[in-house]
Amino acid sequence: MDLEKRTPPPEREPELPTAPAPDSRQAEGCLAVAIRVPVRIVVLVLVVPVRLLWDALAACGRFVYLRGLRPVGRAFAWLGRTLIVTPLDWLNEYVFTPVARGIGIATVWLFKALFVWPWVGLWRYVVVPVGRGLAWLGRMLVVVPAVWLYASVLTPLGHAIAWCVRGIGAALVWLGRMLVVVPAMWLYASVLTPIGHAIAWLARAIGAGLAATGRGIGVGAVWLFKALFVWPWVGLWRYVVVPVGRGLA
Repeated sequence: MDLEKRTPPPEREPELPTAPAPDSRQAEGCLAVAIRVPVRIVVLVLVVPVRLLWDALAACGRFVYLRGLRPVGRAFAWLGRTLIVTPLDWLNEYVFTPVARGIGIATVWLFKALFVWPWVGLWRYVVVPVGRGLAWLGRMLVVVPAVWLYASVLTPLGHAIAWCVRGIGAALVWLGRMLVVVPAMWLYASVLTPIGHAIAWLARAIGAGLAATGRGIGVGAVWLFKALFVWPWVGLWRYVVVPVGRGLA
């Protein structure tokens, strides 16, 4: 329900029926006049009293709210602030906050005492010394002997092996030169070179013979061609045709 009083709209004075003009009365008809009059009566009897009653109730409610409920609410608010909020603020500032801070510090300390400091102490006083001891032991048992073994045994042994390998390599090279290179050079100089020279001389002789034979065959073929196809015609022309031509002339 709206407790604020609203300004009611100005009531319109009921219009008194006026005598309509003859033309309008004839246009509306009797039915329109018969409906309009009862509606106006119902509005005056029902709607206007309800509206007046509503305005009166709204004014009463606004008066009760302004003069009764608002002061009572303010009183309850002041009372709640005085009896509840202020004590709670004081408790929060001077009791709950220090207690919570102390509980937090105690919780952190307990957490460190249970889960941090034991592991830190174990790492610092057990693991680190044991690790250092194991590192020293490993260095004494592994690194130092390995360095000594490398410097005193493996390095001289490697140098000796390298010297032996170089000696064996030089011996193999000398042996290969004596067994392969020198005999190959002697074979090339004493056997293959004379054989090559003989083969070259024989090839040159065969080439010269073939060339002479070819030249003889060529000369014979030319002589035979001339004897068969040139000299007969030359003799016929010189000793037959020319004398006959001269005798006829």
